[in-house]
Amino acid sequence: MTPGARVAATIELLDEIVSHALDSERGRPADLVANAYFRARRFIGGGDRRAVAERVWGILRRYGQLTWWLKRTQHPD
Repeated sequence: MTPGARVAATIELLDEIVSHALDSERGRPADLVANAYFRARRFIGGGDRRAVAERVWGILRRYGQLTWWLKRTQHPD
């Protein structure tokens, strides 16, 4: 996978996680969404999977901090 493809996969996975989190009927934990995402895309190798997962979990871990900074600078989400 190219670096650009890794970023695209990260964005796609984050979009799926957020859409599941916002949907009360089909809401699922982020780890289950990620597992289903990677199972459906067997062509993604182990190293690429690891890189995408690290980016996604890093963003989710820092989400609160990032939104705090955005609100502090009065930037729209």
